[in-house]
Amino acid sequence: MKRSEMVNTVLLDTNIVNYILLNDSHNLKVFEDVLHNKEFGLSFVTVAELILWALSESNEKLRIIINDFISECRIFQSNIAIAHRAAEIALKYNMRSNNSSRFSKRWHDIWIAATAIEQKVMLITNNIKDFKGIDGLNLFYPVE
Repeated sequence: MKRSEMVNTVLLDTNIVNYILLNDSHNLKVFEDVLHNKEFGLSFVTVAELILWALSESNEKLRIIINDFISECRIFQSNIAIAHRAAEIALKYNMRSNNSSRFSKRWHDIWIAATAIEQKVMLITNNIKDFKGIDGLNLFYPVE
């Protein structure tokens, strides 16, 4: 299907990309309808996580699959609006921490949420705890 025939773009959280790339039919089943006929979008943060996975993977076939998948997606780069939104989310939801490892992971989620909000796209995730309750975030996740 050509991109111009797509209904709209959805932003994929890294866990959803993992399900797609590993052909995890059990976890993907609940997402079938929401992913059908959609253009897949990735935050620059998700792209970095996927590149890290590819670089650390000894399976050359999987590395090629990861890189091919990235090249087929719409990539959302950072910009001032997304950076501003990320800072607002961090302050509003007190997502800052003195523990640098937790802080770093939270920032990944904050950047992804800010990207979805600013680009006005639905975020598809299976990690609801990372995003639930963020104002203005159009979120799809399985029923808990």
